[in-house]
Amino acid sequence: MVEPFSIEGANQNYLYNAENWWYSDHRYEFSSVSSIEDGIFRIYKDTTLHSGDYWNWWSGHDIPTGSMYTTVKVNKASTFNGYDDGQYTVSSNRVWNASNPSNTELYNSARWYASAEYVKTHPGLTIDEVYNDTTGYPDATLSIQTSNTHSYTYTGTGGGTRTNGYSVSVNSNLFGHTEPDNNTSYYDTTAATTGYSVTPWSHLADSAIEIKDASADVSLRNNRIFVEEGGSPSRTRAGLVVNKGTTKINRS
Repeated sequence: MVEPFSIEGANQNYLYNAENWWYSDHRYEFSSVSSIEDGIFRIYKDTTLHSGDYWNWWSGHDIPTGSMYTTVKVNKASTFNGYDDGQYTVSSNRVWNASNPSNTELYNSARWYASAEYVKTHPGLTIDEVYNDTTGYPDATLSIQTSNTHSYTYTGTGGGTRTNGYSVSVNSNLFGHTEPDNNTSYYDTTAATTGYSVTPWSHLADSAIEIKDASADVSLRNNRIFVEEGGSPSRTRAGLVVNKGTTKINRS
């Protein structure tokens, strides 16, 4: 079966969340799980998330989900809320095409794009966290390169090449540049106008928690799981599935 919370082994324990659209696997990851407490799981709970709640440029799109969980405490530490059991494919990208952006606008846009690309492969982080933390995630970490000697063709009398332009690149792809002596600046097609795209998602959950690791020993305390058949097409659902390993269920 497929589930929001999957216990699969060392460094392979996943709690899926449709809201984590920026991470390619749409999930939280745990090196190990010894306890799951105080959670409320609803399998099936038809909920439609609206993309406008998460970013202002992907508006008018809905994220259909069929299950949700709240107040799930993992390893007696962090608490998680989320949604699962759904799928989407995003046809629109975030693109940058403003005319004559300033150096600051070019850099800030490039840093957002680089942050979004970075968190696609780094679970547990958000775009805003990476974007705002210039100490923890400096330009070098995000593969951002800037230059104040960008060369361009001067279009005025005499022509020639000038080397006083500003440029910013991400992963060595030119994101934007300025041409001061031509009084113009651009977002470039190699990154900015191609745009940032959201990774497609499909995770059709049938149960709340599944333990698949033979060495797992997980304590389940004070969790409530509500299960019903539903969805289209209707699927058989389950609360807890233990294929391997050991679990202790307690109610306090």
